[in-house]
Amino acid sequence: MMHTHGNRRDYDRWGENGNTGWDYENVLKYFKKSENMEISELSKDTKYHSTKGPMTIQKPNWRTPLSDAFLQAGLETGGKIVDYNGEKQIGYSYIQFTMNNGTRMSASRAFLHPIKRRKNFHIIKIR
Repeated sequence: MMHTHGNRRDYDRWGENGNTGWDYENVLKYFKKSENMEISELSKDTKYHSTKGPMTIQKPNWRTPLSDAFLQAGLETGGKIVDYNGEKQIGYSYIQFTMNNGTRMSASRAFLHPIKRRKNFHIIKIR
């Protein structure tokens, strides 16, 4: 359920190797199109996030005190708290989850359930 876009350099390398449309700037629009960022401090960064997509991204409802201690230790050693799905990935962060009110937000729930009653949507069972 951890939500991550991946590393910008990987996408750019794929694009440079002839995979047209796979560079980071091209795939970022699809991450944003699918994302409903509900972490308030991240949703304001409209260059990297959107609040209009079907896949809800949230903080967990609960986290262990160890995660707070981990971030604090990172700061004490000179690290920075970052949005790993934003401009800079190197640093410390709480994990972003594909969750909606504490429940797993699967790809099926986000993308298929809302359209399952459409007349042009057909499920083919393969045996």
